[in-house]
Amino acid sequence: MVLLALTFVGDLMWMLYWVPHWWGSEMAKWQLALHSFVIFVSFANFILKLIVIATLASVRQADLKNAIGKLRNRV
Repeated sequence: MVLLALTFVGDLMWMLYWVPHWWGSEMAKWQLALHSFVIFVSFANFILKLIVIATLASVRQADLKNAIGKLRNRV
């Protein structure tokens, strides 16, 4: 969960720096479709990480360990 939170912060910093740069007037002509797609996917990744972190924070540790144990028994 710590690694997920760290990458969440990294994604936030990436988006705060690069999104205004690529959508600025000086870069408007430079492969706009590609950069818009990358920004959209990055934003979707950011939202998914936020949902996963919130879900993991709301689930009890005992339930997580129980689910992991059940998955290990299946394999």
